[in-house]
Formats: sequence, C-alpha cells, structure tokens
Amino acid sequence: MAISLPVPQDIISEIIDKLGNNPDALKACARVARSFLIPSRKKLFSAIRLTTRSARRLLFVLQRNPDISDYILDVTIVTFSLANTNLLHILKSLDYLQHLAIELQAHKPPPIHQPLFGNLLSSPKYATLSINGTVVLPSSLINSLRVKKMRLHGVMVRNSRETEEEDVGEPSRLETLDLLVWSIPDQRLEPLRLFQNVFGLRELGIRMKWGYEKTISLGRVIITRSSRSIEHVALYYDSRSYITPDLELGLISNLRFLSFTLQYFFSETEEPDKFKFDWESTLDILNDSHVTRNLEELSLVIEFRPAGMHFEVIRGLCAWSDLDNIFVSSAPKLRKLNLYVDGGSFDNLMGDEKLRIILDDKFSSLHKKGVIVSYRSCRSSTLDLRRW
Repeated sequence: MAISLPVPQDIISEIIDKLGNNPDALKACARVARSFLIPSRKKLFSAIRLTTRSARRLLFVLQRNPDISDYILDVTIVTFSLANTNLLHILKSLDYLQHLAIELQAHKPPPIHQPLFGNLLSSPKYATLSINGTVVLPSSLINSLRVKKMRLHGVMVRNSRETEEEDVGEPSRLETLDLLVWSIPDQRLEPLRLFQNVFGLRELGIRMKWGYEKTISLGRVIITRSSRSIEHVALYYDSRSYITPDLELGLISNLRFLSFTLQYFFSETEEPDKFKFDWESTLDILNDSHVTRNLEELSLVIEFRPAGMHFEVIRGLCAWSDLDNIFVSSAPKLRKLNLYVDGGSFDNLMGDEKLRIILDDKFSSLHKKGVIVSYRSCRSSTLDLRRW
C-alpha cells in the first residue's frame, strides 16, 4: 500500500542537518523528492568558492534556476583578474549575500577600476568583506564601503582622481577591521583621508610591516577616531620591525582584549640572529595604566619559521614574565594571560621543566590574583570576522 501522507518538513530538515556538508549525500537527497529540494539546495549553495571556470558553470545554473541565488550567503572568489564578467553578473544577482571574500593570485597588483565592481564592493547588502592579495584600492572606494566587518590584506592604496568624489556623508557601519597595507605608493595620500567615517569600531587588527610608517600613522588615526568604542586590538609585527610602534593605545577608554603577534619568518639564506625584537618597547606600552586599566585578557603569539628560533621564543617569554610586577597594580581587571607559540617543536620547548618552573615563579603574583596563565602551541591568531 502506497503512503499517501508526505513526510513532515521538520523531519526532512533534521535529516538534512545531520548530513552536514556531505555533497554526495545532499545531492542524493535533492533527487529523492521535491520536499528535499529546498533544504538540500540551502546546504549545497550557502557557501561557495568560485574560480573563473566554476563561475561560468554557476552562472549557467543560476540562469536556469534563479531561485538558487537566494540560498547563497557566503562567496569566496579565487581569481587572477577582477575583470571577469561572469563573476560580476553572479555577485549582482545575490540579494542575500552576507560574506564576500576575494583572494587575488595575480603576480602584479591589478587595479580595481571597473565601475561595476566598485559599485558591488560598496553595496550595503552584505556584512563582511575580505580582500586578500596585492590589489590597488582607490581611497574613495575604501571610504565608500558600508560593511560591518572588513579584512584588507596586501592592499596598495592610491589617491583618488580629482574627478572621483569622496563619499564622506554617511557614517560607517564598520565594527571590525583587520588591516595590512603593504604600501601607500602615492606620497600625497595622507592617512587622515582613509576611513574618514569610521567612529564606532569595536575590533581592530593592524599588521605592521617594516618601513611602512604610513600604516602606523593610519593606525593612530583609526584609534583616535574610535577611541570610545574599541574593545579588542590585535597587533601583528614582522620581526624586521624591530620595535613596537606607539599607536597611542592609551587613548582607548575601554580596551578589554589585547594581543601581540610577532612573526619570525626567514628563508634558508637569511640569518635570524640579525633580527632581535625589542621586547622592552612592548613592555613600555603595557606599563601605561591608561592601556591596561580595563584590560581583561592579554595574549602574546610568536610565529616562527624555521624551527631554529627557540632561543628568541624563550627570550620573549621571559621578557613578558616582567608583566607580573606591572599588572599587579596597573591591570586590576586582568583575568587571563595567554602565551602562544606557532612553529617548531613548541611542545618540547614547554616540556622543559626548568623553563616552566621559571615562568610559573615569575607569574606567581598573577596566579595569586586568580589570573589564568596559559602556555600552549597554536595556529596563527587573527581576528574572527564572524565572532561578533
């Protein structure tokens, strides 16, 4: 006897959810019955990764099934060129897009000069934008972005042409900014012209590269404008930066989470001993009670390649052990101190009982205050654009 009643939709949805991200199983379900079609498509198309070839196929699918565009929430574009009409047509059709990531793999920086692509980037319909790869962005485009969370890595900023109007009228929605400016080739461009409408930033990540003073100036400008709203700052330093630049963190009235990431990445031909980070400059910043007065969690992340940097890691950990005396009085709200290392044989390093005893003794006052001090290996630390 045939079953005449349909399977309840809540049971179907539960089955689809349990399948997780298994494409083969989801495709099979999509063929079973019409009632499986919508939840299966939602799972299959909610997050997609596009290349030049797959964009052509997806555009063909969307032309035959335009309702699929409603299920696409997260798009990652991996391309050598932004002048791809298929990509532009796809992005234009996605009314419910929330997260857009662009990974450029070009050897030479391609300028974003296509008006259509610029209009898509400045669209207010999605919340998160991530651009990774060397790309030239005009200052007017950066100022016109209306996303809440943005990551720009490998950016080259150029001054907008005089014919380009600067959009400075509408306040920015930006809450999270993770920024790596490789260079600002136009010496006439002042950092004050960037992020002119950002006054409510909550999370700020800045990657400092050796010799790029304008990046530091830009960091100061951003902090000054959002000094009342920033709660989380993540700073990243190349080992060639030598010292911790003064970003005037003391201007932030409610800094609760602070992390320092120091990168020691060397080729086989380089001599790591030539690059010694000035840990004392970091301690000077943390010795400022204006920086630490509301601090609840502090992290130090050391990333190093190759594995021969153990001595510098130990040097850094021991230098930070001086924080014990600093924080007893200047950081009354501190509850957690994290010391992370990514690279080499960290487990063997921290397995050294003598080193652990020394560090535990150095942080004894913090232990008595109830501060959790942890040492462990980890992967690279970055701002999570979807955390808030």
